[in-house]
Amino acid sequence: MRRTTLMLASVLAFAATPAVATTLPEPAPVTTSAVAQDAKLEVDIDTDDDKWYLSPMWLAIGGLALLVIIMIAVMAGRGKNTTTVVK
Repeated sequence: MRRTTLMLASVLAFAATPAVATTLPEPAPVTTSAVAQDAKLEVDIDTDDDKWYLSPMWLAIGGLALLVIIMIAVMAGRGKNTTTVVK
């Protein structure tokens, strides 16, 4: 009984304390005179690095060619003696 009374008193005391409000300083206003008016931005997306081997089409063709070469190597490795004798 004494323990519950103590717990109830501590909860009520905690609830009765006002929350501390924190105030943040206001940010400084930005005026247009503070921003440089003569700033120019040039974006050059035309690159002269035309590397044909990085093209997705050539990557797909190379992948398919590699797959065909691996299939041929596997089929050649199996040999011609693939008959099954059932007794």
